[in-house]
Amino acid sequence: MLTTDDIVPYCGVVLARSEKPGGLILVVQRLKKRINQAFHAQWTAHDQDSAHGSSYITCFFSYQRPPHWAPRSQVLETTHAYFSVGLVNGYFIFHCSDNDVKDEILGLLDSDNFDVKKIARDVLNYAFIEGSTVKTLWLHGIHNRTAVKADSKAITGSNLELALDPSGDQSYSYNSLRGNVELLRTERTFGVNLTESYLWLYRMNTWTEFLAACDALTEILRKGKGKISSKPLEIVSHPISDTAAMKGLYDFSIVDSENPSGITLGTGRSSLLSKLRQEYDFEPIHQISQDNIIRLKIHHRDNGLRSYLGELHAEPTLNSGKLGFNTTKVGVQPRQTGKLQEFARIFSHPPLLQAWYDSGHSITGGACYEISYKNAPFNGMYWGYFSNFDLTKEKPIAPAAGAFLSNIGTPGEDSLFSWVYLAICKGSKAKRLSHIRMSSSNDWLLCDDGSGEISDFLHATTIDNHHHLTLIHVKAANSDQPTRLISVSAHDVVINQAIKNINHLNKANLLAALGNRIGTTNTKPAWTVTNGVATQASAIDFVNAVAKWSPARINVHVVIVQPHTLRKAFRNKASTKPHYQLCTLLNSAAHQVAGLGGTLTVIGART
Repeated sequence: MLTTDDIVPYCGVVLARSEKPGGLILVVQRLKKRINQAFHAQWTAHDQDSAHGSSYITCFFSYQRPPHWAPRSQVLETTHAYFSVGLVNGYFIFHCSDNDVKDEILGLLDSDNFDVKKIARDVLNYAFIEGSTVKTLWLHGIHNRTAVKADSKAITGSNLELALDPSGDQSYSYNSLRGNVELLRTERTFGVNLTESYLWLYRMNTWTEFLAACDALTEILRKGKGKISSKPLEIVSHPISDTAAMKGLYDFSIVDSENPSGITLGTGRSSLLSKLRQEYDFEPIHQISQDNIIRLKIHHRDNGLRSYLGELHAEPTLNSGKLGFNTTKVGVQPRQTGKLQEFARIFSHPPLLQAWYDSGHSITGGACYEISYKNAPFNGMYWGYFSNFDLTKEKPIAPAAGAFLSNIGTPGEDSLFSWVYLAICKGSKAKRLSHIRMSSSNDWLLCDDGSGEISDFLHATTIDNHHHLTLIHVKAANSDQPTRLISVSAHDVVINQAIKNINHLNKANLLAALGNRIGTTNTKPAWTVTNGVATQASAIDFVNAVAKWSPARINVHVVIVQPHTLRKAFRNKASTKPHYQLCTLLNSAAHQVAGLGGTLTVIGART
């Protein structure tokens, strides 16, 4: 018969507490009942341990399930498992053999009719993270989903509190980390998942060693006396306690089961994610009147057929820091209630979903967040005069023919492409832009507009034996009203495009790409300077001119023209969230360009 002496445990425990005293046997009974329902368990043995006022009950069981590699087969394999519940220093300790059992423990602790609850995030912050040297962080992005920044990332280092980037990392939060803690008079590395109230150490040699470690962990909590710390790592963002300010859902996703970013996935959760990804499509519904409700159109896929099921509405709620959802089905199609309800199961597992709001909030990692923007100004803004140009018209348009690039710069043509051409011909007094000119035979301009473009314009010049290559991206304004405000979305697409193509700042990459794009037709508009005047040239001549350059002497630049941003709006709103959001986006892009030795300049409208 198995006993705890047979276990060589990996020390991973869920910490919890009840406002009511005692109750160890009752908790074990409730957990056994839940495991019976989930696994149809065959109970094989029980064991008890007591020492220094601590009590543990350990239950051994087996269950049969199809193997992971054949989940729909009739073949069954037997799994042997155990769980242990301890009452130590007034805290409950839950320990188990695998993630499937852990899922049931977490489900029980999240039950509305169960008095024992996980330790609050802020309490764990104070007890284990405040003052700790953080060595590993699993960060999840709460910013707008963009090609400029990773959705999630894991970073390691000797002291990450010092290594975090105040600008680039402020739009990330963490749910799991590794750090150092003094345990049993020895400095130990620990890990913590704050949503699950789960701590892990290392594999113990004996059960007695495991019990001693559990006693030490709960002693750290006891000494904390319930004190809280909401922001132990100041630079990154932290959860909010009220969902009322969340407005305007614009994107929704479910976690990738292959890359769960520190989230524990047992068989049940993993199977749910796989089924939803394989069989369902979902699409956010955008509302004119904004609120915090997640509204989705749901479709089901089966044997190549795609069927509309109806809408699913989910309202986020926070109760003592715990995220939940009130779900409602709307416009359910005949005989589709069951499938819609199956998709709705995702809202019973908040850590498995992600949502983003226009208000700058997000739901990720089982919590609600607001980006704690830091005031890091973007210093690459310049202001142009756009009088007599249509700010909402990106390029010359010919009726029924689309873009008409041969009209660039012609009299009366009022698109932003013509503004760029004429501004370059005129030249700029700003030192940062003074190299972008058309005044000598060394100056070249190429329009690469079209599908798969490198940039809308490319400018090349040589000044004092130093070469300058500039990629110019142009985006029409969302509005030309003089009262228009700062808009992050007006810049998002064009910045994504600019960052996607910064590899073309490398000479070899640029020449290869241009050679493929120009081809034998050689019809792309290009200009150089003849007798002091900008004249049309061959696109191939632009390529040949750059091909002669020495790579060691090339200075690279990226310029974005987006006149939606007014100088007065940018300066007058310097202490507002939209301004912080825009500066964060621009600084992040500037850092990536700087990584290739380049500069990023953004041109807005002076008036």
